[in-house]
Amino acid sequence: MRTNTSAMKHRYAAITGMSAKFTAWMNNGSGTDSTFEVWAICRNAAPAGYSLQIGPALSVASGADGRSDVTCPGASVVLSGGNFSTGSGLGQNLHSSGPVGEHNWYTYFNNNDPSADTVYTYAVCAGR
Repeated sequence: MRTNTSAMKHRYAAITGMSAKFTAWMNNGSGTDSTFEVWAICRNAAPAGYSLQIGPALSVASGADGRSDVTCPGASVVLSGGNFSTGSGLGQNLHSSGPVGEHNWYTYFNNNDPSADTVYTYAVCAGR
């Protein structure tokens, strides 16, 4: 899954209440056909305590793996999350991504590109 600067702006638009579009890319290196689904849950107004948390930049060297976590602020809970990377090659692989308890989101990233890639994990959070 790969996200570019334009898609980052779309995520920001979702926070500020502007019109938004979400995009996902899939690189299938398996040699056989594969499918994937993209889901979006939309709402006219943000829930109480809504925030988008973006974790620190994680540099993942060529041929290496890396894990990144992000935490929701205060007592807010994680609703969803994901990651985006700054690389442009086809060797970037999101291995796994998901919640850790009620307040955190993680992603595990494999980098098979010939150069280092920077990965960010994000969490969509809301108050209780």
